[in-house]
Amino acid sequence: MHKDKWSHVVTFRSVEKAPDNFNSWTFCWLAPERDAEAEFEFVVENPDGSEYARYSLPPGPKGQVFRSDFCPGFCGGDPKDLWGQSIVIKFMVSKGKMRFLPWEFPGPQLDETLDGELVPLDTFELHKTPYFRFFQSDICPNHASFRDFDRCVDIEATMA
Repeated sequence: MHKDKWSHVVTFRSVEKAPDNFNSWTFCWLAPERDAEAEFEFVVENPDGSEYARYSLPPGPKGQVFRSDFCPGFCGGDPKDLWGQSIVIKFMVSKGKMRFLPWEFPGPQLDETLDGELVPLDTFELHKTPYFRFFQSDICPNHASFRDFDRCVDIEATMA
């Protein structure tokens, strides 16, 4: 879609540079308040400003938790292009404006039991802002729970 079609753009940027040697990553975020009829997309930019990945998103409730996964063969370009770089994600809406809500959770989201105990589904409640998680693994994050990764780095995101 041509950039002139977007009525509002909000940019998120990692507060630190991405680590080196990751081969997949995730961006955890909350859906903004927006017009239900508006087209809604986000673009991850390469360091040179070109497109690394693009997601088109259907209408959904504001505040819905999203976990957008990136790995070779699933979504996005070569992770090496982002090593040691700031990560930039631009959210775009085609009608009206969008408003990202405060990052608040009522408590841990619980998953199935593990040895008779409920375990956290993911770690959203441990963060105060949207965040990036970088992995070194042969498993693409879209095929696993975060607890399947023992080597990861979290970096918070801020609105640029």
